[in-house]
Amino acid sequence: MLEHLKEEELTIFRRGNIGFIFQQYNLVPMLNVWENIVLPIQLDGREVDQEYLQEIIRILGLERKLQNLPSTLSGGQQQRVVIARALATKPALILADVN
Repeated sequence: MLEHLKEEELTIFRRGNIGFIFQQYNLVPMLNVWENIVLPIQLDGREVDQEYLQEIIRILGLERKLQNLPSTLSGGQQQRVVIARALATKPALILADVN
C-alpha cells in the first residue's frame, strides 16, 4: 500500500498517522507555541480539537507559554511543545529520538 504512494501522499500519511518527537525540536522559529503545535493539523486542512489540545497543554504545563516564540523558551519547554505537537494529530504511532 505505502509503496504505491507518491511523495506528497506519503508526507500527508506520516503527518496524520505518525507523531515525531525530535531531539533538535524542529520548531518553526517565527511561529509561537500554539501555532507550532497546530501546524501539522492546519497543513492537512483539518479542524483543531480545541478541548483535546487544551488538555495536552495543561498536562504539559504550557498554558502560560502559548504566545511565546520558541527562542524565549527553555530547552525543556521546547521539548514539551514538540511533545504536544506530536500528540495533537492523535497519531497511531509516536516515534521519539531519545539519543
